[in-house]
Amino acid sequence: MTEEYDVNAVQASLTASKVLVAILETLGSVRVETKTLVEANNKDKQLIVDYDEEGPAFIFRLPTEDEIKFNSELIEGDIEEAELINDFE
Repeated sequence: MTEEYDVNAVQASLTASKVLVAILETLGSVRVETKTLVEANNKDKQLIVDYDEEGPAFIFRLPTEDEIKFNSELIEGDIEEAELINDFE
């Protein structure tokens, strides 16, 4: 019997600690170089959380370079549009 979950409620309750513990429970252990940990920077990164209804399961990943570039271009376009609107007013 498959358990039913309120996906929105689960997503709303996610914390970095909860995600990390769930990942480690799934994988066992992950070896991370000290340099990678020290240099880890979330400035331009967001955790992407997708939901797989067939699982049911959540998929956690970091955005690809193309996704970061695409989102950056969208944000720059929004800023330019806002500046145009402000100039017009």
